[in-house]
Amino acid sequence: MDMSTNGVSPRFKSGSGAESSSHEIDVDESAPFSDHGNVSHFQFQSTSGLEILRECVRILRFNLSGLTSIAALLIAPVSAASLSNVFVSRSLVNKFALSLTSVSKLTGLSLGIYAEQFCSKLSEEAVSLAVCFPLYLTLSLLAKAAVAHAVDVSYARKEFDSSNFGALVSKVWLRVVSTYLWACAVVAGCLTGLLVLLVALCNLFILLHLPNNLIIYPAIALGLGFCVVFANAIVVSKLGIVASVLEDVSGAQALLRAWTLASGQTQVGVSILEQF
Repeated sequence: MDMSTNGVSPRFKSGSGAESSSHEIDVDESAPFSDHGNVSHFQFQSTSGLEILRECVRILRFNLSGLTSIAALLIAPVSAASLSNVFVSRSLVNKFALSLTSVSKLTGLSLGIYAEQFCSKLSEEAVSLAVCFPLYLTLSLLAKAAVAHAVDVSYARKEFDSSNFGALVSKVWLRVVSTYLWACAVVAGCLTGLLVLLVALCNLFILLHLPNNLIIYPAIALGLGFCVVFANAIVVSKLGIVASVLEDVSGAQALLRAWTLASGQTQVGVSILEQF
């Protein structure tokens, strides 16, 4: 997402019709940020991953101390806990995986070794998410809000200030939490939909007396389609949290706002995910 060096804050502007999300963004190589407020609307522009990375570097150079503090105090502890699985009990993961495998057999999800691997991976992710959820709901969410605020003030030619951010958090925290919980519900709904479709597919093969080894092909096609839907859900969820920080929207309204902004810009969103 090329959020320009034209000095325009990434704050979303409310409006009507097509103008509500139309905002021209130009790149000015001469300075990291120029005149603020020349343009009144916001729009994603399709761009390459290299250009997105270049824009991130510009923002990082302008607000290095603030973003470094956010990374050290908020992002690093959550990443260390989630990646190391230090709080995850292996015995609990194994028990949960065994339960999922039993349920998959009862529901007709007969993918053989693939079902066992899927249940094992799913149980590990589920336990890790449950254990680290308090960190995601506090430090990680604070980090997302802090980064959004830091980018916003960077385009206004201001340094990130922790006291100003504290005042902002006191006003928007409930909105951010509400949006995050809605985003979690959307992601959980996508995963639940995938499992329901897999179970239905397996039962269909059983009813039609088709060989079990053929089920892998429609399952792969279903997985590819799910990846597209899931990528869009992640983009909208992340953008919804940013919208709840910069606008007076929350929950489903913030996700709807994010969907409107990202509509037709899947390539841009995927490029952002590739960078981060």
